[in-house]
Amino acid sequence: MGIKSTGIKIKIYEFTHKVIDTIFSILSILTSSVIASYKIRTISKTQTNSCCCVLGNAPSLQDSIDRDTEFIKQKDVLAVNFFAEYDCFLDIKPNYYLLIDPEFFNSKTANNFKVLKLIERFNCVSWKMILFLPAQFNNFTLKNKILNKNINIVKFNANRVNGFNIVNNLLYKLNLGTPSSRNVIIPSILLMINFNYKNIYLFGVEYSWISKIRVNEHNRFFWNDDHAFQKKNIRYLAKGEYKEWLKAVYSMLDAHERLENFSKLKKCRIINKTKGSYVDAHKNE
Repeated sequence: MGIKSTGIKIKIYEFTHKVIDTIFSILSILTSSVIASYKIRTISKTQTNSCCCVLGNAPSLQDSIDRDTEFIKQKDVLAVNFFAEYDCFLDIKPNYYLLIDPEFFNSKTANNFKVLKLIERFNCVSWKMILFLPAQFNNFTLKNKILNKNINIVKFNANRVNGFNIVNNLLYKLNLGTPSSRNVIIPSILLMINFNYKNIYLFGVEYSWISKIRVNEHNRFFWNDDHAFQKKNIRYLAKGEYKEWLKAVYSMLDAHERLENFSKLKKCRIINKTKGSYVDAHKNE
Protein backbone atom coordinates (compact mmCIF):
# COMPACT_ATOMS: atom_id res chain seq x y z
CA MET A 1 0.00 0.00 0.00
CA GLY A 2 2.83 2.38 0.92
CA ILE A 3 4.67 1.75 -2.36
CA LYS A 4 1.49 2.35 -4.39
CA SER A 5 0.83 5.58 -2.49
CA THR A 6 4.40 6.75 -3.15
CA GLY A 7 4.01 6.00 -6.86
CA ILE A 8 0.84 8.08 -7.07
CA LYS A 9 2.54 10.98 -5.27
CA ILE A 10 5.43 10.86 -7.76
CA LYS A 11 3.02 10.93 -10.72
CA ILE A 12 1.13 13.86 -9.22
CA TYR A 13 4.41 15.70 -8.63
CA GLU A 14 5.58 15.08 -12.23
CA PHE A 15 2.22 16.20 -13.66
CA THR A 16 2.18 19.36 -11.52
CA HIS A 17 5.78 20.11 -12.51
CA LYS A 18 4.89 19.84 -16.23
CA VAL A 19 1.85 22.10 -15.77
CA ILE A 20 4.03 24.76 -14.11
CA ASP A 21 6.75 24.42 -16.77
CA THR A 22 4.16 24.76 -19.56
CA ILE A 23 2.63 27.90 -18.02
CA PHE A 24 6.04 29.55 -17.55
CA SER A 25 7.06 28.66 -21.11
CA ILE A 26 3.95 30.28 -22.57
CA LEU A 27 4.29 33.40 -20.40
CA SER A 28 7.94 33.73 -21.44
CA ILE A 29 7.00 33.53 -25.11
CA LEU A 30 4.23 36.12 -24.77
CA THR A 31 6.81 38.65 -23.55
CA SER A 32 9.19 38.07 -26.48
CA SER A 33 8.97 38.69 -30.20
CA VAL A 34 6.29 36.78 -32.12
CA ILE A 35 7.36 38.76 -35.18
CA ALA A 36 10.68 36.90 -35.09
CA SER A 37 8.95 33.56 -35.52
CA TYR A 38 6.95 34.84 -38.50
CA LYS A 39 10.09 36.07 -40.29
CA ILE A 40 11.84 32.73 -39.76
CA ARG A 41 8.88 30.83 -41.20
CA THR A 42 8.93 33.13 -44.24
CA ILE A 43 12.67 32.64 -44.86
CA SER A 44 12.48 28.87 -44.35
CA LYS A 45 10.28 28.55 -47.43
CA THR A 46 13.09 29.83 -49.68
CA GLN A 47 15.73 27.15 -49.05
CA THR A 48 16.06 24.41 -51.70
CA ASN A 49 18.86 22.13 -50.43
CA SER A 50 17.72 19.00 -48.54
CA CYS A 51 20.90 18.64 -46.44
CA CYS A 52 22.80 20.92 -44.10
CA CYS A 53 25.72 20.77 -41.69
CA VAL A 54 25.82 22.34 -38.23
CA LEU A 55 29.37 23.11 -37.11
CA GLY A 56 30.03 23.19 -33.36
CA ASN A 57 33.21 24.35 -31.63
CA ALA A 58 34.53 21.10 -30.12
CA PRO A 59 38.24 20.22 -30.58
CA SER A 60 37.35 17.52 -33.14
CA LEU A 61 35.94 20.11 -35.57
CA GLN A 62 39.35 20.88 -37.08
CA ASP A 63 39.93 17.21 -37.92
CA SER A 64 36.43 16.97 -39.36
CA ILE A 65 37.01 19.97 -41.60
CA ASP A 66 40.36 18.59 -42.76
CA ARG A 67 38.77 15.22 -43.50
CA ASP A 68 35.31 16.20 -44.77
CA THR A 69 35.77 19.65 -46.33
CA GLU A 70 34.21 18.71 -49.66
CA PHE A 71 31.29 16.91 -47.99
CA ILE A 72 30.58 20.00 -45.87
CA LYS A 73 30.93 22.46 -48.76
CA GLN A 74 28.35 20.52 -50.80
CA LYS A 75 25.74 21.16 -48.11
CA ASP A 76 24.20 24.28 -46.64
CA VAL A 77 26.16 25.19 -43.51
CA LEU A 78 25.37 26.81 -40.16
CA ALA A 79 28.32 28.01 -38.06
CA VAL A 80 28.39 29.42 -34.54
CA ASN A 81 30.33 31.60 -32.10
CA PHE A 82 33.88 32.51 -33.20
CA PHE A 83 34.11 30.22 -36.23
CA ALA A 84 34.38 33.29 -38.49
CA GLU A 85 37.82 34.12 -37.06
CA TYR A 86 39.46 31.21 -38.85
CA ASP A 87 40.64 30.80 -42.44
CA CYS A 88 38.24 27.94 -43.22
CA PHE A 89 35.33 30.35 -42.72
CA LEU A 90 36.12 32.05 -46.03
CA ASP A 91 36.45 28.68 -47.75
CA ILE A 92 33.31 27.04 -46.38
CA LYS A 93 31.15 30.19 -46.67
CA PRO A 94 28.36 29.32 -44.20
CA ASN A 95 24.80 30.07 -45.29
CA TYR A 96 23.80 30.67 -41.68
CA TYR A 97 25.48 31.88 -38.51
CA LEU A 98 24.07 31.89 -34.98
CA LEU A 99 25.12 33.74 -31.84
CA ILE A 100 23.47 33.30 -28.45
CA ASP A 101 26.12 33.84 -25.76
CA PRO A 102 25.36 37.01 -23.72
CA GLU A 103 28.96 38.21 -24.22
CA PHE A 104 28.03 39.22 -27.78
CA PHE A 105 25.24 41.50 -26.57
CA ASN A 106 26.46 42.80 -23.22
CA SER A 107 27.62 46.41 -23.59
CA LYS A 108 30.66 45.66 -21.38
CA THR A 109 31.89 42.63 -23.35
CA ALA A 110 30.59 43.44 -26.85
CA ASN A 111 33.60 45.73 -27.34
CA ASN A 112 36.30 43.28 -26.33
CA PHE A 113 38.98 42.29 -28.83
CA LYS A 114 37.52 38.90 -29.80
CA VAL A 115 34.02 40.23 -30.47
CA LEU A 116 35.34 43.20 -32.45
CA LYS A 117 37.50 40.84 -34.52
CA LEU A 118 34.43 38.69 -35.20
CA ILE A 119 32.48 41.75 -36.40
CA GLU A 120 35.39 42.67 -38.64
CA ARG A 121 35.20 39.22 -40.24
CA PHE A 122 31.44 39.57 -40.73
CA ASN A 123 32.03 42.82 -42.58
CA CYS A 124 34.31 40.95 -45.00
CA VAL A 125 31.68 38.38 -46.02
CA SER A 126 31.29 38.36 -49.80
CA TRP A 127 28.34 35.94 -50.01
CA LYS A 128 24.77 36.03 -48.76
CA MET A 129 24.56 34.89 -45.13
CA ILE A 130 21.79 34.91 -42.53
CA LEU A 131 22.91 35.86 -39.03
CA PHE A 132 20.55 34.63 -36.30
CA LEU A 133 20.46 36.70 -33.11
CA PRO A 134 18.24 36.05 -30.05
CA ALA A 135 15.18 38.29 -29.86
CA GLN A 136 15.49 38.37 -26.07
CA PHE A 137 18.72 40.40 -26.07
CA ASN A 138 19.42 43.99 -27.00
CA ASN A 139 21.14 43.57 -30.36
CA PHE A 140 21.71 47.21 -31.21
CA THR A 141 25.37 47.27 -30.15
CA LEU A 142 26.17 44.37 -32.45
CA LYS A 143 23.83 45.25 -35.33
CA ASN A 144 25.09 48.83 -35.60
CA LYS A 145 28.63 47.56 -36.22
CA ILE A 146 27.74 45.03 -38.91
CA LEU A 147 27.62 47.16 -42.06
CA ASN A 148 27.75 44.37 -44.63
CA LYS A 149 24.69 44.23 -46.90
CA ASN A 150 25.41 40.56 -47.64
CA ILE A 151 24.38 39.72 -44.08
CA ASN A 152 20.69 39.45 -43.28
CA ILE A 153 20.15 39.72 -39.52
CA VAL A 154 17.21 37.62 -38.34
CA LYS A 155 15.98 37.36 -34.76
CA PHE A 156 14.95 34.03 -33.25
CA ASN A 157 13.19 33.18 -30.01
CA ALA A 158 15.64 31.74 -27.49
CA ASN A 159 13.02 31.11 -24.79
CA ARG A 160 13.46 27.73 -23.13
CA VAL A 161 10.30 25.71 -23.72
CA ASN A 162 9.63 22.86 -21.32
CA GLY A 163 6.47 21.07 -20.28
CA PHE A 164 4.02 18.74 -22.03
CA ASN A 165 5.45 17.28 -25.26
CA ILE A 166 2.39 18.19 -27.32
CA VAL A 167 2.76 21.87 -26.31
CA ASN A 168 6.56 21.79 -26.67
CA ASN A 169 6.42 20.46 -30.23
CA LEU A 170 3.82 23.01 -31.28
CA LEU A 171 5.92 25.88 -29.94
CA TYR A 172 9.07 24.44 -31.54
CA LYS A 173 7.26 24.18 -34.87
CA LEU A 174 6.15 27.82 -34.64
CA ASN A 175 9.70 28.94 -33.74
CA LEU A 176 8.42 30.31 -30.46
CA GLY A 177 11.03 28.66 -28.26
CA THR A 178 13.84 26.13 -27.99
CA PRO A 179 14.44 23.04 -25.82
CA SER A 180 17.38 24.85 -24.22
CA SER A 181 19.41 28.01 -24.72
CA ARG A 182 22.36 26.82 -22.62
CA ASN A 183 24.26 25.70 -25.70
CA VAL A 184 24.38 27.35 -29.12
CA ILE A 185 24.00 24.01 -30.95
CA ILE A 186 20.47 23.33 -29.65
CA PRO A 187 18.66 26.34 -31.21
CA SER A 188 20.86 25.88 -34.30
CA ILE A 189 19.54 22.36 -34.87
CA LEU A 190 15.96 23.43 -34.17
CA LEU A 191 16.14 26.20 -36.77
CA MET A 192 17.50 23.81 -39.38
CA ILE A 193 14.71 21.32 -38.64
CA ASN A 194 12.18 24.11 -39.16
CA PHE A 195 13.93 25.11 -42.36
CA ASN A 196 12.75 21.69 -43.59
CA TYR A 197 16.16 20.09 -44.11
CA LYS A 198 15.75 16.33 -44.37
CA ASN A 199 19.29 15.49 -43.22
CA ILE A 200 21.18 17.54 -40.64
CA TYR A 201 24.83 16.55 -40.09
CA LEU A 202 26.56 17.56 -36.86
CA PHE A 203 30.31 18.21 -36.67
CA GLY A 204 32.24 19.38 -33.62
CA VAL A 205 29.39 18.53 -31.21
CA GLU A 206 31.19 16.60 -28.45
CA TYR A 207 29.77 17.68 -25.05
CA SER A 208 32.77 15.83 -23.58
CA TRP A 209 33.37 18.27 -20.71
CA ILE A 210 32.68 15.68 -18.02
CA SER A 211 35.67 13.60 -19.16
CA LYS A 212 37.93 16.61 -18.58
CA ILE A 213 36.82 17.51 -15.05
CA ARG A 214 39.68 17.45 -12.55
CA VAL A 215 40.18 18.36 -8.88
CA ASN A 216 43.25 20.28 -7.74
CA GLU A 217 45.09 20.06 -4.41
CA HIS A 218 42.58 22.47 -2.88
CA ASN A 219 39.62 20.25 -3.89
CA ARG A 220 38.51 22.79 -6.46
CA PHE A 221 36.92 21.54 -9.68
CA PHE A 222 38.39 22.72 -12.98
CA TRP A 223 38.56 21.60 -16.60
CA ASN A 224 40.08 22.59 -19.91
CA ASP A 225 37.12 23.91 -21.90
CA ASP A 226 39.07 23.73 -25.16
CA HIS A 227 37.59 24.40 -28.57
CA ALA A 228 38.47 23.64 -32.16
CA PHE A 229 40.80 26.62 -32.46
CA GLN A 230 41.55 27.27 -28.77
CA LYS A 231 43.49 24.44 -27.20
CA LYS A 232 43.75 25.82 -23.68
CA ASN A 233 40.85 27.41 -21.81
CA ILE A 234 40.99 26.49 -18.11
CA ARG A 235 37.78 27.09 -16.16
CA TYR A 236 37.23 26.76 -12.42
CA LEU A 237 34.01 26.03 -10.56
CA ALA A 238 33.27 27.82 -7.31
CA LYS A 239 32.34 25.80 -4.25
CA GLY A 240 28.90 24.26 -4.73
CA GLU A 241 28.79 24.91 -8.49
CA TYR A 242 29.69 21.36 -9.56
CA LYS A 243 26.17 20.09 -8.86
CA GLU A 244 24.63 22.94 -10.85
CA TRP A 245 27.09 22.32 -13.67
CA LEU A 246 26.03 18.64 -13.82
CA LYS A 247 22.39 19.74 -13.97
CA ALA A 248 23.24 22.01 -16.90
CA VAL A 249 24.94 19.14 -18.76
CA TYR A 250 21.90 16.93 -18.13
CA SER A 251 19.61 19.72 -19.38
CA MET A 252 21.55 20.00 -22.64
CA LEU A 253 21.57 16.25 -23.26
CA ASP A 254 17.85 16.12 -22.50
CA ALA A 255 17.30 18.93 -25.02
CA HIS A 256 18.90 16.74 -27.70
CA GLU A 257 16.40 13.99 -26.87
CA ARG A 258 13.62 16.52 -27.40
CA LEU A 259 15.15 17.63 -30.71
CA GLU A 260 15.40 14.02 -31.86
CA ASN A 261 11.73 13.40 -31.08
CA PHE A 262 10.71 16.63 -32.81
CA SER A 263 12.84 15.82 -35.87
CA LYS A 264 10.96 12.54 -36.34
CA LEU A 265 7.66 14.42 -36.38
CA LYS A 266 9.13 16.64 -39.12
CA LYS A 267 10.51 13.61 -41.03
CA CYS A 268 14.05 14.87 -40.58
CA ARG A 269 17.19 12.90 -39.72
CA ILE A 270 19.87 14.28 -37.39
CA ILE A 271 23.19 12.51 -37.98
CA ASN A 272 26.04 13.10 -35.54
CA LYS A 273 29.34 12.78 -37.42
CA THR A 274 31.39 14.01 -34.45
CA LYS A 275 34.13 11.64 -33.35
CA GLY A 276 34.06 10.95 -29.60
CA SER A 277 30.72 12.69 -29.04
CA TYR A 278 28.88 12.25 -25.74
CA VAL A 279 25.58 13.12 -27.44
CA ASP A 280 23.85 9.79 -28.03
CA ALA A 281 20.34 11.02 -28.85
CA HIS A 282 20.98 11.03 -32.60
CA LYS A 283 22.18 8.54 -35.17
CA ASN A 284 25.99 8.32 -35.30
CA GLU A 285 28.09 7.91 -38.42
